[in-house]
Amino acid sequence: MSGSQRLHATRSDFQMAPGPNQGYFRNMLDVEQTASTSALTPTAGQFRAARAMLGWSQTDAARNCQVGLSTIQRLEAGESVGRRTLMHVIATLEWAGIIFLDAEKGRGILLNS
Repeated sequence: MSGSQRLHATRSDFQMAPGPNQGYFRNMLDVEQTASTSALTPTAGQFRAARAMLGWSQTDAARNCQVGLSTIQRLEAGESVGRRTLMHVIATLEWAGIIFLDAEKGRGILLNS
């Protein structure tokens, strides 16, 4: 899948997985291919805002993104994480309806409802 192709889904298409450590989606796709291909990494503020807009605690975000709590905390503090982990978190947030914005007038997020 090229970077310009997007998989379209709404928040109602998602259901919590039936067990611990199984992530947000019933069937996890290769999320690295669905993540935003923007040259710029979302800011710490964008990660915090995305989580808040989805109504997720840091623990919820860690579970839904299938990463450790410390990974979410590092992203929200503006610290670095591995590229593969970063792409995985971005893709999960995008699948949940977050759109990361990078525009001339500033950066932000939208929730695709």
